[in-house]
Amino acid sequence: MIVVTDGITLSRRKFREYDRLAMVFTRDFGRLRVRYIGVDRPKAKLRAFTEPFVRAIFRLYLRAGAEVATGVGGAIECVYPAVRADLHSTHEAFYCCELVLRLTPEQQPSPEKFDLLAGALGALEDAEHRWVTLAFGLRLLEDAGFGLRDACPAEVPQALWTDLHEAEWSSLRLLPFDAARQRAGASLVSRHIRGRIDIGIESERFLIDDAGRQTQDAGRETILS
Repeated sequence: MIVVTDGITLSRRKFREYDRLAMVFTRDFGRLRVRYIGVDRPKAKLRAFTEPFVRAIFRLYLRAGAEVATGVGGAIECVYPAVRADLHSTHEAFYCCELVLRLTPEQQPSPEKFDLLAGALGALEDAEHRWVTLAFGLRLLEDAGFGLRDACPAEVPQALWTDLHEAEWSSLRLLPFDAARQRAGASLVSRHIRGRIDIGIESERFLIDDAGRQTQDAGRETILS
């Protein structure tokens, strides 16, 4: 049958010569594997639907019991251009998508997780938002049933820890950023995830590299001043 649903592409890979297989997290059907036929040919019309962190209305052919749907159309809603224009924001978006990819089962609807991912990507698009990946990781873990609300690191004030779990994205953007507190929280999230799944989060290393470069840049600025 043909279904239409709101979704966000998490990842994609080549499939055969000209096809792509995308992992799409949909509001109505959860995480789906979606095959796009012929999109690596010149002038293919549906290629954009396979790009990571693209939000769209997906039109899919989905047979009952089938493991893979087929993408047949739809309408792009948002490609998050500001995120794509900034390397660190791009890494953050990949990280959020990969967490959903690793921590959600296939074909199990979860509108709450969909809204959570959409909110995080929207926050990254609207403005610099240095708490977004930590807040997203904490909230996704809580929605998945193994949260860290009661495991606040010693370096992080309890009020901030509560805000990271509960506050609106727009309110989190206003919080003063503290790199040491962010690292303490991110390290806890990382260890917790690794204790639950055997596969690491590949995009996490890019965030670590970004943080290292930012620290080096700040040190150079201090010396020059």
